[in-house]
Amino acid sequence: MNTSILHMYLAGAIWADRKYGTYAIFSNLLMFGFIYYQTLHAPGLGGLKAELGDPLYPLVMHCLISVFFGGFLAYLQLDQDRDRNKIKALQDQKISMLDEAVKKRTEQLNTMRETIATDFHDETGNTLSAITRQAILLQQKLKGHREVNPIVESIIRNSKNLYAASKDFLWNLNHNSDDPQELFEYLTGYGQVYYNQFDMPFSSRAEECRDQQQLEPMAALNIIYIFKEAMTNVIKHAEAREVRLEMTCTDGSITYALEDDGTWKAVSPGQPHYGLGNMERRSQKNRFEFKLVPLERGTRIELRVPLSPLT
Repeated sequence: MNTSILHMYLAGAIWADRKYGTYAIFSNLLMFGFIYYQTLHAPGLGGLKAELGDPLYPLVMHCLISVFFGGFLAYLQLDQDRDRNKIKALQDQKISMLDEAVKKRTEQLNTMRETIATDFHDETGNTLSAITRQAILLQQKLKGHREVNPIVESIIRNSKNLYAASKDFLWNLNHNSDDPQELFEYLTGYGQVYYNQFDMPFSSRAEECRDQQQLEPMAALNIIYIFKEAMTNVIKHAEAREVRLEMTCTDGSITYALEDDGTWKAVSPGQPHYGLGNMERRSQKNRFEFKLVPLERGTRIELRVPLSPLT
């Protein structure tokens, strides 16, 4: 019974750790030696020898079993460890290859984005500028033709609008547009240029975000369109004297807000407001949380945008 327990102890120690298994082999040999010593000094040994034989034989056999059994199990575990290490090395190699492939692909896509943006700007920008210049010259030559002037003015206006829209698209392609702070700086720059035309004070304030997260793809372009519409509505409807742009951070999202100190006209239920409707539709489509908050003095438009972890 004691010898069976020792063999079970040896097997458990080897499966737990080869180092412990080595210690268990030597401890088993010592225990077998101790049992043999106790057997030699036990009373009535002569009768036991006659009935069971010399105790030296079981000592040798159990010692051989312990050494063979322990060594065999240790070898099997060593072989399994080698196989696991090989598999892990292959997995690490595959992961490294995939990481390198993703890195190269990302660099290729970034290069393509820059090339597309540059080509689009050179070709389309030059063409739109040429159309605008030609339309202005045509407008000067046709000053006396009142029926033609509205058409020429429409051409100039549409050309400028298309050029402005293409600038937003190119910025989204060629810049770090998924960075919330980068987007805020772009909106701030646009607001300064836009409100300077109307001699209206414009300020901005951004809260420093601790979590390094990014916007979803194409979110920046839709946010730009929403706030351009909001900035235009301030001029058209609010009769404001000052405008502020803010950015605040929350868990898993970021909030952009445009606040003015004017008075917006109340929206009639039976009359659609296309500007607000467009902003709400874009927000729903992109999972933004859009709010129009009337203040005691002015109006605040808030846009809460979900963020995703950096990739």
